[in-house]
Amino acid sequence: ALRVKSGKKNNSQKNRCRTGTWFYSKLWTSWSKPSSIIDQLNYIVSAIRYWSLNKRVLYYVIAVSLGGLLFGFDTAVISGAEQAIQIIWNLSALENGFTVSIALIGTVLGALFGGIPCDKYGGKKTLIGIGVLYFISALGTSLTTDWHIFLFSRLIGWIGVGASSIAAPLYISEITPAKVRGRLVAMFQFNIFLGILIAFLSNYIVMDFDGENNWWWILGVEISP
Repeated sequence: ALRVKSGKKNNSQKNRCRTGTWFYSKLWTSWSKPSSIIDQLNYIVSAIRYWSLNKRVLYYVIAVSLGGLLFGFDTAVISGAEQAIQIIWNLSALENGFTVSIALIGTVLGALFGGIPCDKYGGKKTLIGIGVLYFISALGTSLTTDWHIFLFSRLIGWIGVGASSIAAPLYISEITPAKVRGRLVAMFQFNIFLGILIAFLSNYIVMDFDGENNWWWILGVEISP
């Protein structure tokens, strides 16, 4: 709670203090017991409004939260290319299943060892490296004509996904004050579901874009974020 000492502050300062105290109390009351997705969206919007005065912090939070967007996008986007990949490389059921599930192997590896670069180089540099892994993975999976290169590209991309699930929430929590930390970290989780939605919409739009080669476009869309 903010205290106002008599004789130390003028009336405008007193008003700002009272407004700040009221603001925090309203936020805490409305955010303490989320009951639906709409409520959580309102929490995020309220946090964004609060941080509109500190655009630099908000910019960093949104940029880092894109890791969650790519997490969700890459989770669902393979569904639009899976059948075409199996036909092009004449994969067996086992090979096709391994092509899709190798993402889980990369995620486990990234989550297990993602904290090491965070401790050694810091969250910012680690997230930049994760972005490079995303970019290489998107290029490799969309442009390659070799199944083994495709597998390797998916593996390193999902290592980045696993690492981002550790590095991104930690970095957001480090740069935001305790009052709104939980709400802004929730933006990463929200972007995971948003990425899944965008992936399905992207697959629907690009599905008939280039005939048999449409899977290149489906996977190549990931380059843009």
